[in-house]
Amino acid sequence: MAGSNTGKALRRIVWLLLLLVGACNGPGSGIGPAAAPALLPVQVAAPPNYGDPLQRLHRIGAAGIPLDRPVAAGPKVALVAGDNVALTLSYLDLTRNLLANSRAPGAELDPAYMVKSTISILRRRYPRLELHRDLRSAQAGGADTTLIFDIRALAAQAGGQANSAEIDVIALDRNMRPLSRLSATARNNGTSADFLTAANVALGGLRDKSGELLR
Repeated sequence: MAGSNTGKALRRIVWLLLLLVGACNGPGSGIGPAAAPALLPVQVAAPPNYGDPLQRLHRIGAAGIPLDRPVAAGPKVALVAGDNVALTLSYLDLTRNLLANSRAPGAELDPAYMVKSTISILRRRYPRLELHRDLRSAQAGGADTTLIFDIRALAAQAGGQANSAEIDVIALDRNMRPLSRLSATARNNGTSADFLTAANVALGGLRDKSGELLR
């Protein structure tokens, strides 16, 4: 029961964020230039324990959904956040705060950058995209097609570590049956200041796939 309540609380947090950023038509400023040159020891944010994007949303796991198949969406398209989005936001926010305290490169990281940009990409394809807090709400709202977006990220906190950005967009039909999973990933080695590069590569991959496969 405690796990269920925690999951609901996390989804409420994501829902509030979606309400704040859902009207955005373009990505935010992302990561700014490197901060002060005098560096203090960098504390490390523990990587999130990421799970299946659908673990609390659907009985079918994401790995069992056909990859990169074309989707013919209906007139009414809904958008729901996957289970890892809240973890990613919390992790990147903690990372930003730790980097700011140590005056390390990447301290101006925007935790919501990938969320805002993903919504913007999908909204360009479906201008009337409706934001919903969960699948039940989307189905009750009469969605012909529901998209679940999930984001997983790791930001390097020391030179030579890996940055990674992973985005999934899973399409369901009006009966909540999976249709396709669009996946875009990027990795690089460097510092957290290089995380934006990985994020933008992944977002570019999603932009290309959504233009090609979401109809």
